Amino acid sequence: MKPGFRLKCIEVGKRGTLYTAQFDDQQETEYDRFASDPECQAHENNFDSIQARLDDMLDRYGFDDRFFRLEGAARDSVCALYYDKGPSGCTVAGGAASS
Repeated sequence: MKPGFRLKCIEVGKRGTLYTAQFDDQQETEYDRFASDPECQAHENNFDSIQARLDDMLDRYGFDDRFFRLEGAARDSVCALYYDKGPSGCTVAGGAASS
């Protein structure tokens, strides 16, 4: 049996709303798991950059498709966050959300 999940709102901005998934069998949301991952914390500057980009999208630009590029196999629906001068090192499972 596949576990269910729910979408939880992280933040509401002027141009978009950021959501994360929380699986029924997990205490933390996927965003919290990403943010607390030791590998992610080892690259604090990258994480701060990703958060700044998300804040810009929330309040200035929205979550336009142009900020996301498909990566990996077509079936896995993994996108990379592109903003400013190229990939930010962040991958987003499930594809891009539009505002």
